[in-house]
Amino acid sequence: MKLKNIVYSTGKYNDYEVSLTSNTSIVTMKNALSISMDADKKNWFFGHLTYIIIINNESNSMYENLLLTNIINTSLVEFVLDSVMINGLKGKYDYDNKILNINIPNIEPNSTTIIKFRVQKKQNKFFILRSNTELHYNNMILESNFVTVISPINKSSRDNFSCDYPHFKN
Repeated sequence: MKLKNIVYSTGKYNDYEVSLTSNTSIVTMKNALSISMDADKKNWFFGHLTYIIIINNESNSMYENLLLTNIINTSLVEFVLDSVMINGLKGKYDYDNKILNINIPNIEPNSTTIIKFRVQKKQNKFFILRSNTELHYNNMILESNFVTVISPINKSSRDNFSCDYPHFKN
């Protein structure tokens, strides 16, 4: 079963008609486990970006030895070492080049597990970052929704502007 959520908004901003559409959040339910992913910023100007992954176990069963995998776009961002947190505690992980594997020892019955990790920009340039994550357990793979983050140009650093999209070249 898949649950899908999109938010649409229209209005005026400085006398201009504006329409906004949220990220599409699709959650796939398997064995009463669900997974969703979000980011703490949708427009990322500076600082770290924190990804938040929420795993809900709506069953009376415990799941053990789970692996969360995220592929990091290393052409745009870098993984922040030691930033993995599982329910507020430092989490065990392996990071090799661009693949982040987070070990989750168990997920208790009827519980929610929250995993967070951070990335940082490699350069101050315009880009669009799309990411999702996979949960591996019991020979199954559960995929999260995709999260889209826009990295506009940090206005305080316009002299260092670069862009990979031809219609945005300076």
